[in-house]
Amino acid sequence: MARKSVLLIDDENIILETISDDLRNEGYDVITAPNAEKGYNKFREKPCDLVITDLIMEGMNGIQLSKKLKKTHPETPVMVLTGYPSTDSVIEALRTGVNDYLLKPCDRKELSEKVRSCLQGKIKRRRKTLPAKTLRMIRDSGLTPREIEVCHLLREGHENGEISSQLSICVNTTKNHIKSIYKKLNAKSRAELVARLNK
Repeated sequence: MARKSVLLIDDENIILETISDDLRNEGYDVITAPNAEKGYNKFREKPCDLVITDLIMEGMNGIQLSKKLKKTHPETPVMVLTGYPSTDSVIEALRTGVNDYLLKPCDRKELSEKVRSCLQGKIKRRRKTLPAKTLRMIRDSGLTPREIEVCHLLREGHENGEISSQLSICVNTTKNHIKSIYKKLNAKSRAELVARLNK
């Protein structure tokens, strides 16, 4: 079986070196690029099975790159790396069809699990965007990036175990996120929460 290929894009050399070493040790072929423009050109020359890109870069950023990639290769999974998570940036990334995101500094085990999940197609592109009213509610509620991900999965009807699997977190962590979401969105039940997310 052919080795899976990963295109890693980041403007920090230390990130390129450490993550590419980790991925190669996992058995992946890794191509690196120091910015989105060069990464996009490398992908056009030789499409990869997975693209991992930094979110904040000079010139084209990770969201802009993801949009371009999804237009020409919608089935190619894209993972975003960010050291500056914010509600707005995560929402924007999800709306472009990004499959997952990872916070810097990257945990080696979490990176491995997320890469495997993306390549196996466990994390599907979010086909339904959140309604404008719901997006405003989320922005005003102070949800964390991870809680926003949980909201998307709850809205799609996933159970706790499925959410845990797709986000590579334990079930107790998922329950804690949901409990926090209930509090922040003032929801008393799962049904009420899902209904509010679909308004």
